[in-house]
Amino acid sequence: MKACVLAYAKLNLSLEVCGLRLDGFHEIRSLVQTIDLADRIEISLGTRMRVSCSEKLDGPNIAEQAVRALLREKRSEAGLNIWIEKAIPIGAGLGGGSSDAAAILALVNKMVPPVIPETKLAEIAGDIGSDVPLFLTGGCMHLAGLGHPKQQLLPRTETFVLLVPDIHCSTGDVYNAWLSTNEASTDPMLGRNDLYPAAVRCYPELAAYRNTMNEIGGLYSGMTGSGSAFFAAFPSRTEASLAYEKLTRQEPGCRVYYCQPTKSGFAEPRNIGFAEPTSIGFAE
Repeated sequence: MKACVLAYAKLNLSLEVCGLRLDGFHEIRSLVQTIDLADRIEISLGTRMRVSCSEKLDGPNIAEQAVRALLREKRSEAGLNIWIEKAIPIGAGLGGGSSDAAAILALVNKMVPPVIPETKLAEIAGDIGSDVPLFLTGGCMHLAGLGHPKQQLLPRTETFVLLVPDIHCSTGDVYNAWLSTNEASTDPMLGRNDLYPAAVRCYPELAAYRNTMNEIGGLYSGMTGSGSAFFAAFPSRTEASLAYEKLTRQEPGCRVYYCQPTKSGFAEPRNIGFAEPTSIGFAE
């Protein structure tokens, strides 16, 4: 038995850091949209656990942590061969590792009996990482607390263009550099990211890329997560295509992507439907 799943990336269209908790984690509020930039994952039954990836990862593979936690919950000793073909840049604030973990949890839950309830699956996801539960749902949603989904919304209608510099941002370093401004907002502006000043303190070269995206002519623009990826939103595919072409010429050292919103955090290829990967794709 062999199965395949696409694990989608996400954009933090707004991100507000509300404060530091006693346990050392940060409280946030964020508006998130998943997009059709995706890692491709193949899973088959085997004689032992084997998780491989097309790129070398910094730190532990949370996808492997997730599947091992799920099998412990099922009290299963099933062997699995998992291959992750990375397309989502690492260290860019796009949630690729968390997305992989969520997609694998959902698929392995169906492949290996007994099937556990979605509530328990979400609990396992939350134990693995704060971003993992949002990908079990995907689409457009408000996040709160440690970054867990609080309200599901209709998917955004914009087309997004992404600029990803060759900079790997450390989430821990950026959060450690965050300083409270006490500027709480009940309706954060699209493109606002409270982590941006901290990211620039850690990686000063990010400022130039933010300026580039502010000048590209979108409805709004910003940095996603703890960086290093920036996005701009456009009302039509035509305008996004023009911006994409301009950025590929203007920033040859960066990766540039053209993306549509998705209704879910992952999809089996035969059920993709809503937002197929575009023909424009990306430029290296």
